[in-house]
Amino acid sequence: MYGNPDWETAAKRLTAFWHKEIIDRPCLQVFTYEDSDSASPIGTEEVNPKKYWTDPMEFRQKNRRYYKNIRNYGEAVFVLYPNAEHVAAAMGSIPEYAPETIWIKKTPGDITDLDFSHVTPEHEIIREMADYFDKLCQYAEKECFIGFPHMGNTGDTLACMRGYENLCLDLYDNPDKCFALEEQVLRIWKMCYELLYEIINRRTPGSCGWLPSWHPGKCALIEFDFCALISQEHFKRYIPYLIERANHAEHAIYHLDGPGALKNLDILLDIKEIGFIQWEPGAGNKNILEWLPIMKKIQEAGKGLYVSGGPHSLEKTKILLCELKPEGLMVPVFAPNENEALKLLESI
Repeated sequence: MYGNPDWETAAKRLTAFWHKEIIDRPCLQVFTYEDSDSASPIGTEEVNPKKYWTDPMEFRQKNRRYYKNIRNYGEAVFVLYPNAEHVAAAMGSIPEYAPETIWIKKTPGDITDLDFSHVTPEHEIIREMADYFDKLCQYAEKECFIGFPHMGNTGDTLACMRGYENLCLDLYDNPDKCFALEEQVLRIWKMCYELLYEIINRRTPGSCGWLPSWHPGKCALIEFDFCALISQEHFKRYIPYLIERANHAEHAIYHLDGPGALKNLDILLDIKEIGFIQWEPGAGNKNILEWLPIMKKIQEAGKGLYVSGGPHSLEKTKILLCELKPEGLMVPVFAPNENEALKLLESI
């Protein structure tokens, strides 16, 4: 069920993870490919990007073929992440569809031209989003979990719409308007969270974001990549919006992305409402083992830890498990074959 051969046991370990406890070992999301050349839903075939992202049957079918090439072990599960950018479109952005992702085009005009008060549950695009998720949940019932899409990230949504450089200037030139818009983005995020949680939970329990860390209830995956471009003083002004998101769920995990975001780590570690940190070193940065001091600092502050920058090799995983505390720890792992995957799990 959900792509895991022993889902009942995996669910118990994942639940323990969110309470920073362990049953017998830390959570390891171990997987292997049957065919390493098919490690993408798109593959090498011709694809209509817009149809792929906006047609729930097309999205499910292509990902289903992809999942048939994967074998999950430990706490690995299948999570469909249908990010059609409905919310950004409802706010006034124009999505640009590519085979592997969707880009949000910068909106013309000034920040004073932006207003999101029209985005309500009755908005045509929000209703389209609800229908999309309802159909996808029907098609994929018990095959996989359905992850929450982007629903309005703190700072990031506005940065995409304005352009990152422009929003940096807006924070100095018109901070009141910036944070008034953040209030609207937060309202929309809460609205969409409740709408989609109700739809998804008709057929599958719990919640997931794009990070495949299943939660038995409500979990908030908090992203704020724009924080790498602003001062700590400006970062502190965004903290209430992070806390509001965290308080909206039972647990919250913060996506800490890249060395540029580390300047805010001490501030994040003092936010009691955020119980978990996902450390993502970022593409092209140091070996994950060189970040052990940062990961240990996160754990020493009492936070749970998801070790991104992977999936990690068996060799690196063994070192991570020796160096890090097992409670509240989750590591994604790639194994070359089933025997190696099972051997790793049995050795812990």
